Amino acid sequence: WHLMDRELRLEFLHDRLPELVDFFPLLSDFRFGGYRVLGDLVCDVDDENRAKKSRQLELSTDSAAFREMMRAYRIRPGAEYYREAVAKACRRLLERIMSPKLAVPYVVALGKRKLVWELLPDMVATWTVRHRK
Repeated sequence: WHLMDRELRLEFLHDRLPELVDFFPLLSDFRFGGYRVLGDLVCDVDDENRAKKSRQLELSTDSAAFREMMRAYRIRPGAEYYREAVAKACRRLLERIMSPKLAVPYVVALGKRKLVWELLPDMVATWTVRHRK
């Protein structure tokens, strides 16, 4: 873009953005940072599109618990696997409802053994030792 001469820039704008004809002088005048304005606009539109996509993860009809787990998914550090982040949020929610020690037999009874290992790995050994007798 910044390597095009003024006529090519105007032609490019006419082809790609005809609805912005009033802004062509601003977008193609490099003395006043026009090349930066176009780039900034493109980046802003891209940022807005990404924000819309991330907002689609939550709907107004979602429960508070689901929203909390989705929030954990969205704000997780880049190095953290998404399942770990959501499992931590789920564990916090579970601890508000009941003691993790009491949850193990219920989760096992539901046939969700994999879930036990994801949410309650520290409680499995305690519960198993206590109930072997």
